[in-house]
This record gives sequence, C-alpha cells and structure tokens, in this order.
Amino acid sequence: MRSLMAFVALGLAMAYFAPRPAWHRVAMAVLVVPVALFCNILRVVITGGFQMYGHPNLAAGTPHTILGLFLFGLGFVIYLGVLWVLDHLFLEEPDGPEGSEALQAGESA
Repeated sequence: MRSLMAFVALGLAMAYFAPRPAWHRVAMAVLVVPVALFCNILRVVITGGFQMYGHPNLAAGTPHTILGLFLFGLGFVIYLGVLWVLDHLFLEEPDGPEGSEALQAGESA
C-alpha cells in the first residue's frame, strides 16, 4: 500500500509541476492509478515468482527493496512516456499567410 501511494504521489507531482495545459494535468491525474496498479501488480508477480521457483531469499529483504526501487523507476519512465505522448498528440498548424502558403506548396509537391 505504501508503494501504491508513492506511485500516486510521483504521478500527481509530475502532473502538478509540469508546465502544461489543464487537460494534460487531468489526463495525467487519471492515468496515475492504472500506472501505479500495473507497477505494483508486476512487483507482486515477480516476488511471487521468486518465492514459487525456489528463491525465497530474493522475495524478501534487500532484493525485494531493490525490486521496488526498480519498479518505481519503471513507473517514472511510464509517466514520462505519458507526458511525451501528450506533447505529441496534436500537431500545431502555423498561423498566418506564410503558413498557408507553405501548406499549399507542400500539398502540390
């Protein structure tokens, strides 16, 4: 439960502190819970696999903590990927007559 709260805090902090439009922040806030659940489910599955396949020493203590830190980093990378997708979701069209001339020249070529 603590790691779930840490993932949520990380995602909401990234949404809050990134200079973005409000709808980007709302989208990021909505995606916080699925990303946090995905990373925690992955952590439980990996830990269970260690326990099941004869490596209980990797399922507890320092290796378990390192796995948590690794998956926290994975969550950070996923959040960065979401922000990248939001940045590249729409193409900006140039304003003014020079933009329309460039667009027409591109269409005829």
